[in-house]
Amino acid sequence: KTGRLTPVAELEPVFVAGSTVARASLHNFAEVAAKDIRVGDTVIIQKAGEIIPQVVSVVLAKRPPGTTSLPWPSVCPTCATVVVEERRPDPSGKENVSHYCPNFACPDQVRERLRHFGSRDAMDIRGLGTAIVNVLVDHLNVTRPDHLYALSAERLAPLQMEDDIKGTQRTLGRKNADNLMASLTASKAQGLARVLAGLAINGLGNKLSEDFAARFGDWTTVLTFARDYLAGERKAVLTVRKKLRPGEKAELESLGVVPMPGVDETTAENVFRQLVTSAVVAALAGLAEAGVSLIAKQIVKAAVAGVAGKTFVLTGTLPTLGRSEAEALIKSAGGKAGNSVSKKTDYLVAGEEAGSKLDKAKEL
Repeated sequence: KTGRLTPVAELEPVFVAGSTVARASLHNFAEVAAKDIRVGDTVIIQKAGEIIPQVVSVVLAKRPPGTTSLPWPSVCPTCATVVVEERRPDPSGKENVSHYCPNFACPDQVRERLRHFGSRDAMDIRGLGTAIVNVLVDHLNVTRPDHLYALSAERLAPLQMEDDIKGTQRTLGRKNADNLMASLTASKAQGLARVLAGLAINGLGNKLSEDFAARFGDWTTVLTFARDYLAGERKAVLTVRKKLRPGEKAELESLGVVPMPGVDETTAENVFRQLVTSAVVAALAGLAEAGVSLIAKQIVKAAVAGVAGKTFVLTGTLPTLGRSEAEALIKSAGGKAGNSVSKKTDYLVAGEEAGSKLDKAKEL
């Protein structure tokens, strides 16, 4: 959905730590080069955090003759747009290399963004799965989130869907069309944080979307701040600066700036540049015109002793709740939901197959 081109290892199925693995993450093309992974190689597989399959190394003694190193992508395999290469050091100093398709209209990106917009953690539009998204893009020219709200049951019902397992042709049907329209209507009240999270902006996840909604209150204020920041307006710049330079603390106080937690200069630059693009601004204007709420939704909190004021981090699979549902319960009880374990974390809620976060919590 962000246009990032990610290499994946296709494997002969092998049983690893409780399940059969046929695909494994390769993270990026720099890692492929660093480990010298080639087509046809025999590799060692492990599960990171006992969950995510990854390639550890190549068994060179079993490498077939005539293999060559994999070239880095130069064009998008879907739309043939020239790829953008991004190099950025991680906290350890290691350079991460990522490749992106910059074409916002790339068909695969369009499909994934629409699917993400309707996902449970975003607008929660029931019925907007992969199959219907493909049909909407291919046959009704739906390319932006706001286009969804211009649909009607009359246009949706006769849409030709994929044949069923018996090869019988089928349409979406009136009942499914009505259900989808009802879900679209209900989603209009989800509020600003869900809309922002649904935009598939690289670096703008659920937590930061909620922070933006709480801080700014509405989309117009978010957009104004983003433009001010990119223009170098001092109040906006100081709001997200983490390491103040000499004299800036006094300037910050004189301007009445309240620092914004959860975002630094790198994140701000990346997220705000995407938010002010004409494509995103047009989509948000269309959503507003369709009646979608672009105002922060107030969370009704009822402080619960032992939860209020505490910071919780979730890891692994919970037995009865999804991650977003559990975080919503924590927040409604006055607690905070964090992403990583630190000395400021009060509780780690560990479900099945908890990984490195559990180890970190035990250390602390």
